[in-house]
Amino acid sequence: MKLSTDLSAHDLRAKLLAYEPWFYRFEFPGGIATIGVNEYVEEIHANRAEAIFPHLERLFGNRWQEVRCLDIACHEGWVSLQLAQYGVQSVLGMDIRPERVEKATWLAETGHLPNARFTQGDLFALDAAHLGTFDIVLCIGVFYHLENPMGALRIARKMTRQVCVLEGQVAQGPGLMAGWNDTITARVGPGAVILPGEQVHAHEPTGIVIIPTLPALQQMLFAAGFREVHLVLPPPGLNAQFQTQDRVMLFAYV
Repeated sequence: MKLSTDLSAHDLRAKLLAYEPWFYRFEFPGGIATIGVNEYVEEIHANRAEAIFPHLERLFGNRWQEVRCLDIACHEGWVSLQLAQYGVQSVLGMDIRPERVEKATWLAETGHLPNARFTQGDLFALDAAHLGTFDIVLCIGVFYHLENPMGALRIARKMTRQVCVLEGQVAQGPGLMAGWNDTITARVGPGAVILPGEQVHAHEPTGIVIIPTLPALQQMLFAAGFREVHLVLPPPGLNAQFQTQDRVMLFAYV
């Protein structure tokens, strides 16, 4: 959805220019829009919305005004602002980088969306005793950038009242075998890939990220305490990564 604003076209363009570069494409009336990082990433962002929001609409469409949302690692707030426009009671976007929070906050203020609030913070410091729990917790593009994805999923579970929505890349490959207690007995389970972390992301203190396979991610979600885990089948026409399940979308229910 486009963000409405009462800024003049001149002032809006000037402000958007001052905040460049943008990662997401934000659209405003009159054909004014930010330039995202590239067309491929813009397609991924649009595909996420096409697949995820219809499911959220079925779950919450008759009571959006009662729904509290948490957007973990919200970046510039693209998904948070979409939810705000759906009319949720509130959405809290959290990101570790202050420049992202500044952009998201400005967008919410410019678009007159008081139900969207943004704060700087570390996902591993999230505390349900302080913030409460949320009907919807979003973990979009997060878990595969982490050294400790299991710890992040446990935190997401603690913050979730109804459903946690996850999207991201997963590893591909068969199960792995490990010895167990003696040299005769062995156990087989789903695997993960260890890769070097990227500088743009902040949670690689040892310089690595651990990316689980889809079966491993599903098993981790159950271990974190979620009751049901549903894989979202991608609608036709989505990016090839979704069709081959190199990227997946999951709804994890409490």
